[in-house]
Amino acid sequence: MELIIHTLIHAAAGASIAYLIGKPDNFKLRILLLTFGAIAGLSPDFTKYFGDIFFHSVLLAPIAGLLFSFVFTKVQHSISFMLGWIVFTLSVGTHLLIDYIGNGVALFYPLAQYEYEFSVIDRDDLLVLIPLAAAVSISLFFRKGRGVVMACVIITCLYLASLTIFKIELEQALERRYHADHVTLLLTYPDPLKREWKFMLRTDKAAVFGRSSIMGTNIRVEDESVK
Repeated sequence: MELIIHTLIHAAAGASIAYLIGKPDNFKLRILLLTFGAIAGLSPDFTKYFGDIFFHSVLLAPIAGLLFSFVFTKVQHSISFMLGWIVFTLSVGTHLLIDYIGNGVALFYPLAQYEYEFSVIDRDDLLVLIPLAAAVSISLFFRKGRGVVMACVIITCLYLASLTIFKIELEQALERRYHADHVTLLLTYPDPLKREWKFMLRTDKAAVFGRSSIMGTNIRVEDESVK
């Protein structure tokens, strides 16, 4: 189920961006844009089945967008090649963003294989999927639903922005609490089952594990091992 939800999030995000930027004016174009946008949103994972992460990179996302635009403009001529390139590059980009704030992504592959991660959501967060799925449904069945789709996307962005702020505030609070002991490692990540943050930090004196409320308050230390 986790993989299904994660896949749907990528597809819905790519489709939503394609719809908003592409501005389709008829049903056929809407279907094409949503379909290509969804596939573009999923596309960085395609090469993983062959053992690599080729398109999980901001450097290679424009190449994927170029390929999608080429095929799309061969199927229809309502959108220019350049606009299609922008649309599908951004659709691919939503995949990288979701992975970056979820399970990590090698943003500068193949120049560097290091994975960057800023964990604010779990990979199957329904609060991300629900508004994006609503956006895709509305864009599919309503010709003039662009305003509602925009609202759904904004709601998703506000949710992610709020989590980002809470995460940063929690990390700053932990830095202040253990400042005198010299923090050498600090990790914070979501616990989706309890809608909380979990954290781990190391100082010159101890290793500390604990939890916090989702708003970054009520910090609770569960284990502290003194070196």
